[in-house]
Amino acid sequence: MHPGGAALRSRRKTANLVFSLDEQEFRCMRAPQAYAPVSGGWGRMGSTVCTLSALTEEELADALTLAWKTAQRRPKSAAPPKKRRAASLP
Repeated sequence: MHPGGAALRSRRKTANLVFSLDEQEFRCMRAPQAYAPVSGGWGRMGSTVCTLSALTEEELADALTLAWKTAQRRPKSAAPPKKRRAASLP
């Protein structure tokens, strides 16, 4: 996911946005044609697929602003985890 809380998927005409779990649940319940949790673990952490054609310009602007604010509230990790090297065989 993009650090700003949003990623555009132009071929599918969708955007992936990150919301709080409460906000994700609310939006998916209120407008299931426009919002759905991303499948798998990302969706359980608030990542949400937004169908752009199902949103007005104002609704999209609101969703993007909220995703950005959500991303700003999340703690930033100090450094990415180091990759483990496979142990060499004797």
